[in-house]
Order: sequence, then structure tokens, then C-alpha cells
Amino acid sequence: MLRKRRPYISITNKVKFGVLTLTGPKWPVEQPWFTANIRQPEEIFDPEHRYALTIDEIEAINPNTLNLPAFRWAKDAEVTATIHKAAPVLIRKHADGRIDNTWRVKLTTLFHMAGASGDFQDHQDIASLIVERRGALAVLEDGRQVYPLYEGKMFWHFDHRYGTYEGQTEKQANKGVLPRVSNAKHDDPDYRIEPRYWIDAGLTHQTLCEDAEASWFFSWRDVGIAERTFIGTIIPKTASGDKSPILLSAFPAKSVWDVSVR
Repeated sequence: MLRKRRPYISITNKVKFGVLTLTGPKWPVEQPWFTANIRQPEEIFDPEHRYALTIDEIEAINPNTLNLPAFRWAKDAEVTATIHKAAPVLIRKHADGRIDNTWRVKLTTLFHMAGASGDFQDHQDIASLIVERRGALAVLEDGRQVYPLYEGKMFWHFDHRYGTYEGQTEKQANKGVLPRVSNAKHDDPDYRIEPRYWIDAGLTHQTLCEDAEASWFFSWRDVGIAERTFIGTIIPKTASGDKSPILLSAFPAKSVWDVSVR
């Protein structure tokens, strides 16, 4: 009679686990400390990895969820807590359903790169049909209007023309990176970066709903190059992927600027 073997479960350095240590009332703890993303147990004693956050600091960082943030380095926790305690909460959601939104902002995504891929049109099928450009919008010879699909890797700080699919090599495509726009092309105000995909303008406006009249968005890379790197800029009204969320404000552009520089 054959005995059924138990499945073998391998544990590698990619498997994450958590350890929670509690004490009883006879051993009170004045300030708990935490570590995250460590590779060896003895690293919990490393002062560069250990960090402590007060309840007020946790609330400042995650005011709506009160989730404990995880940091790789103690310095990251210190910097993040300092920044968030000095800045007002952008959108605060209260337990009774009230929402404080002083800046009158909305954070949203437009097109999911996987779920909405059926609406994407390849650049090769669109490029030769373009007869007019109106900002980011392209008018085709058959009257159709389309927007380029912006991806996070296309922009950088203060630069919505940072990366382009124009001239992308196979090696760059395999690594998921784009060629940089040259200084000469940056000097040309009429130069527009080449997207990989285009999306119907009507569908874009339908997705934007009441925000379809906006002429610009603030967008940022959903995935930064490091934990402490935030990359965002102003982009023209266009379609954007889920890795480049957008922020809109109900205030006029001049009012947003006036508030932000105070």
C-alpha cells in the first residue's frame, strides 16, 4: 500500500514572515519598535534597521487607515514621519462618513493596462493617419480623435516629455525602459513623445466623466525607482494608464498655484 506523501514546501529568501513580540503587565514597554524587510534575525538589533513611531506619527502618515507603515531603514521612518507631521492631511475620512477635502482634489486612475487593453490602439496603426494635433489630442484623416496613452515611465519631475517609444530598442523593451528625449527635441515646443498606444477620445472623456473639461492633470509614477522617490509632473489632458494615476482639483489653475506657494 502506497502512503501519500505530504507536499514539499520550499522556503526561499523571497518568502516574507512576521514576528510579533508582546509582554505582560509586569514588563511594560514605553515605546514599541519595529523592523521590516530584514534578511537575518540578528538585524532586529541593528539601530539602522530598528525604528519607533508614536501613535501621532502613525496617524500623520496614514490618517485614514491607521496602518503601521513598513520601512527598510530607521532614517526612512524618521524622514517620513517628519514630513507628514509638518504637512496637512490631503483628504481625511472620518468614522461618521464626513470627508475633509480642503484642496478639493480627486485622485483617480483612467485605464488599467491589462483590463482595458482591448481599447488600446497600436501606434503603428495610428501614426500614418494623423492629420492634425490639438495639444495631446490627435485628429485622424477619417475624422476620429484619439489621445496618447501616458505611462509613468514617460515623465519625470517637471517634464512630461522624458521618455518616448520612438527609437526604443529590443533590449530597452525587454527591460521595460524608454529612450530619453534629447535636449534638441526638448528645445522644440512642438515635439510630442511617441506613445505605445492610443485611446479613443470619446472613451477618454467618458472615463473622465465630469472632469472631461480639464485641460491638464497632475500625474505621478505609481511605482518609483526607490521607496523614498516620488516622481510627478503636470501632463496635458490625455489618456493614462493605471501606473500613472492622476490628481485633479476643482480650483482654477491659478488658485491651485497661489495656494501651493504660500
